[in-house]
Amino acid sequence: MAIEDIIKAGRRLVEGNISSRRALFLVIVASAFVLYVGPGMLRWLLGSSRPRPLPLPNVHSADGPRQCIRERLYAFDAELARLDSVLSHVPPRPGDHQHVPYVGNGHVALAASEDSPVYARDQRTLNASVPFMPVVSAVLDGATESPQEVVVVQYVDGVVQRLQCYPMGDRSLDVTYKYFAHRTLPGLLVQEIKVRNPTELDQMLELRQRGVSQWSGAAVRRDSVVHGQDSHPYVVVTGVVRTADQKHRGVVVVSSTMEGSVTVKGSSLVTVRCLTAVNYTEPQTSDEAARRQLTELRLEQATVAVYTEGVSEDPSRLLSSHVEVWRRLWTSGFAISHSLADDVINGDVINATLYYVMSQARAPLHEKTTDLSRLPEHRAHLQYTEGCYGDKLHTLQAHRLWSPLRSVTDVLETANLWLMLLEKKGCHNMLGAGADGVMQAMILSMGALKFSNQHLEFGMEPKDLHRDYVFRRLNFGNGTHVTLRVSVDDDNKAHIDVTLDRSDKSYFGCDAGCLDVPVRLGSEPTRFPVKLTDPPTPVLYITSDWQHLEELKHTIHVKEVNVAPAHDHHLMALHRHGHALGGLPTFFWVSIFLLIGVFHLFLVKLVINEYCGGQDKFRTRSYWRGDRSQILGLSVKVR
Repeated sequence: MAIEDIIKAGRRLVEGNISSRRALFLVIVASAFVLYVGPGMLRWLLGSSRPRPLPLPNVHSADGPRQCIRERLYAFDAELARLDSVLSHVPPRPGDHQHVPYVGNGHVALAASEDSPVYARDQRTLNASVPFMPVVSAVLDGATESPQEVVVVQYVDGVVQRLQCYPMGDRSLDVTYKYFAHRTLPGLLVQEIKVRNPTELDQMLELRQRGVSQWSGAAVRRDSVVHGQDSHPYVVVTGVVRTADQKHRGVVVVSSTMEGSVTVKGSSLVTVRCLTAVNYTEPQTSDEAARRQLTELRLEQATVAVYTEGVSEDPSRLLSSHVEVWRRLWTSGFAISHSLADDVINGDVINATLYYVMSQARAPLHEKTTDLSRLPEHRAHLQYTEGCYGDKLHTLQAHRLWSPLRSVTDVLETANLWLMLLEKKGCHNMLGAGADGVMQAMILSMGALKFSNQHLEFGMEPKDLHRDYVFRRLNFGNGTHVTLRVSVDDDNKAHIDVTLDRSDKSYFGCDAGCLDVPVRLGSEPTRFPVKLTDPPTPVLYITSDWQHLEELKHTIHVKEVNVAPAHDHHLMALHRHGHALGGLPTFFWVSIFLLIGVFHLFLVKLVINEYCGGQDKFRTRSYWRGDRSQILGLSVKVR
């Protein structure tokens, strides 16, 4: 058909009268286009899929402190997307994860707030409160407005950062606080404050630190240490605190003495550091015994030595050595696909819980203070995996273990539950390796994984494998690490991929029942189907002993072994889309109902026009031969 013919046909369509059915059809087509194609076209026209522009410098910001905060957060975008960090606003906003900004290393802990005391160990957790408040705040002198503020807890780095922006006309003075409990120097708490002044005028900030607060019987003295050409004044506080079980600990705190204010010249950056060293005795039966042990162990001199080492260390190296240990701890881990169903555990809660529980455990394999003669003992604890965890109920089903972490009390209660559970479930030897062992034990518990008699068994039931899981770098006990990946395909059936990151010998695996020939494992993923047995057995076995697997199948007495059926479509839709409507969004069904309603309105209007219309506005067309008055099965008079 020529272009001229198409144009003429279109003109006749526009100029002529349109039948009611054709009008209805055009309305339906137009509605579908607007509902489904329109939003995508609008996003494309607005360029929402274009790359994010580079952050602008902190000058001439039309939005003042808000723009300053947005620029500062660009550096955290990647780790926030990976759930390696969590962001909250001050004051809180709807949708924020209100996890307490908390740092700890198993020996000492601190919350990033002015009224936070130092926390020391008492039994399983750091719940002994020491009435010394070391947190330093920098407040802009003469500020008429509160600063915009956000807090970022960096799980993988073991660091808490507070970002503040004070309005300064069309610019913003920004303050960055950084807190961490050092992993290689367990007695050291580090605070760093950086103030950047983009204006031409000098600005003064008042430094506030509460220090000793109602510590009965505490002795205070002041001194200083010289490093290079700088003198670093500090305060020494010695006293006794009472633990939850009515025991007594002698405690020594050495903390930097901060000046009353700091001046930041125009277009310049100033950094202030506050170091706090903490040491304490073992629990004693009385106050006198605790004070006597303070003297016998010369804890004051030892604590000053830790403070001096922190002062003399290069700040960047001090931070990097701390971060390096935390990142080693996170080389193992657990990941889970995000679910939109109600009351489920997702990756953000899991990472937060792992971080807070590991903050209650020391890392003797990485600490400078660890006695070298005891290192083999700690390594042996990590490699002794027998009997941990070994419960058919994986911990993802225990909602008490995943409670909100809004306060230090929440953190201590959750960590105590976890450590007590792992200890009672056969992981006590592994916990002796410190934070490394805590991470391994928690991962095992999440998958009902168990090391038993020379093999690792994966105990989750097939019905629970309805989400994607990754158990990353499970320590097999001899330096070999195993990664298990559970994936659910489009047909809603799960399978397991097994990978070894390195191995000093051959390893083999078999699926549920172990009736098939064992498969050799390697650095490339090896796939196993998820099978359902009667009676239920673990879905996977891994060992380095081929003969062990060959004999194991004779000890697993099963009546029937079949490939596990596909998961229910409604269950999968609930996790993937937040509802069980066949995987289609609620917006689709609302659109369908609207179109059905529009169709019935047109149908009612058509019937009314045919029966009651005095003058027809639409010209109808005959659909069969015969009298033109017989149209659509209705007898009407046509002009």
